[in-house]
Amino acid sequence: AGAAAEYQARPGEVPSAAAVPAAGNDEPALHLYRDTNAWCPFCERVWLALEHKGLPYETDYIDLQNKPEWYKELVPTALVPAVRFSADGELVWESMAILEQLDERFPGTPPLMPADGTEARERVERFVALGCAEGDASVAGVGYKLLTGGGFGSSGTSDEELAALREELDQAVETAEEFMGAGLVAGDGKLSLADVLIAPAMERLEANLKTFRGYDLREKLGPWFDAMAREPAYQRVKGDAETHNTVVRQLFGIGKDGALPAPRVDLASPQGCAEASLRLSTNLEAVVGDAIKNSGVDKRHKESIEEHFLALAEHLQAAAARGESPAASRPPSPFPRPTIAQIKAMDKDALEAAKAAAAEKRAAGAAALAFLRNRVSAPRDMTADGAVALRAGCDAMIASLY
Repeated sequence: AGAAAEYQARPGEVPSAAAVPAAGNDEPALHLYRDTNAWCPFCERVWLALEHKGLPYETDYIDLQNKPEWYKELVPTALVPAVRFSADGELVWESMAILEQLDERFPGTPPLMPADGTEARERVERFVALGCAEGDASVAGVGYKLLTGGGFGSSGTSDEELAALREELDQAVETAEEFMGAGLVAGDGKLSLADVLIAPAMERLEANLKTFRGYDLREKLGPWFDAMAREPAYQRVKGDAETHNTVVRQLFGIGKDGALPAPRVDLASPQGCAEASLRLSTNLEAVVGDAIKNSGVDKRHKESIEEHFLALAEHLQAAAARGESPAASRPPSPFPRPTIAQIKAMDKDALEAAKAAAAEKRAAGAAALAFLRNRVSAPRDMTADGAVALRAGCDAMIASLY
């Protein structure tokens, strides 16, 4: 099974850490080419399957906005994902083709397709045949039309058209409920190709539709979401609601002109706190550099940013040790107001200068923490649990500064 507790630096990326993909010291069975931000749902399909099968693999991260020439020459479509198998060097692209090859090439691993002649196999095949896995009539297909008002880049949709799309989505959900209303699609409690195909879109739409359209997919499909949340492989690759909502809001402009929607509240776990602390402290230099470059905080405040980020890492580690959420306590500021004893020891001018200097450092730290809070992206930078914990820690730190 893929490693979930070890991390390695990813040069040139900010934040620059990624889960070590290979299991132990095994030779990689394949090389995966995927997007740098972990936003591509088709890449997530393959990633989830690899983690489920426990295959050792290596990864190259492709910048989709600036694809290297070597990748364009390697893959005819220039799209991600793609996989090169170690045994014979064969290159395969398109997520469905890769998933089929994984079952064919590695028969000793947990299969994506149930055995022939079983009820589970019949359910998966019927789910795909009915267009529930992908296509215009699937939950994903109709869900994205409702989310975007007809499609990404559409010029606008009337209330009547949105109402019609809601009815269309109701029908798609009703069709899917036969397979997803009691848990995983195959009905035997095991992850299958059907679940792998729909998981990336479903996790995004579960967050996006509830936030931006008030449509709750969990109302009828909750058992499927709950069953997926218990899958160890899925826990390693899934994103969190706030990441998905931020991507939609910032990249596609959905809801951008109105009041920002309130994010769904997820409770931070001790494991998430420990991971977030490790990621932040391990990659401190790169994360501070990213904040200086992109947050608007002047580089002369580098020390303040470093101190606040270190304090955040310590607060997260302490929360993990106590087994509580980082929101349960308020960490002290690295640059507190002068104490009564210090006030008594200073003349008026020195006191005012000290207060102003500390306030300026706290302001820089607060701005950098706010930037980091919204900058973190799961699973690009850390797992969903880690991102939830990091955001909770940032909120606690900011609240403690003033």
